[in-house]
Amino acid sequence: MAFFNVKTAEIQADRRVARRYVVDCRARFAMAGGDREGRLTDLSQHGARLETAAPPVPGTTGFLIWE
Repeated sequence: MAFFNVKTAEIQADRRVARRYVVDCRARFAMAGGDREGRLTDLSQHGARLETAAPPVPGTTGFLIWE
């Protein structure tokens, strides 16, 4: 469970440049060390959010494959 400070969240500027779209589809992150299966829940021109039980370490390179 994550906890956060609501007051801090309210004053932080949104740093996102591109519009983000809510999606819901199966996806796979293919990496040299093995694949991660999960759900693609958020997509933009500059990034995506893959919800998975075993996320890779930040900065890991790979291919995002979805339906």
